[in-house]
Amino acid sequence: MTTIAVKVSRSMNVTAERVWDVIADYPNVHLYHPLVANVDLRSSTERGVGASRVCNFYDNTSVAEEVTDWQEGESFTVELSEFSLPVKSATATMKVEATGANHSEASIAMELTPKFGALGWLMGIVMMRPLMRKTFKQVLAGLEHHAATGELVGKDWKAPKSAPSLPAPAN
Repeated sequence: MTTIAVKVSRSMNVTAERVWDVIADYPNVHLYHPLVANVDLRSSTERGVGASRVCNFYDNTSVAEEVTDWQEGESFTVELSEFSLPVKSATATMKVEATGANHSEASIAMELTPKFGALGWLMGIVMMRPLMRKTFKQVLAGLEHHAATGELVGKDWKAPKSAPSLPAPAN
């Protein structure tokens, strides 16, 4: 069985600390994810290893996610389950790192194992990988927008033509 990997990164005009605050608010991914309508928290903890949620999408599908690794201030990894995609297993990692005083780079990386052997792998390469790349670009644009403005990124949200930026620091 061959694993398919997808990774998308985005440079942001937002501090790494602010981006981390947003993504570490695990039950509230719907605030910046343009496809997530709402979230059902499944665990008694809202962050860290063992935190679990179900992301309910606007198209009436959903996916369950459980945190399997948590590096405070840097990254977390989730194992995905209960999805309608033709996938046996999948994990995703969200990461942020500072690239300057008011700048950061955020990334989403996913590894998935498709169902249906070689045919599934081919479908994954031809169809799922491009779809995931497009989705991750939307999510990271929504993350930057929400982190910079505090505005909700909801259904049918489109990234602004110019990226939001923080005011220059006072000297």
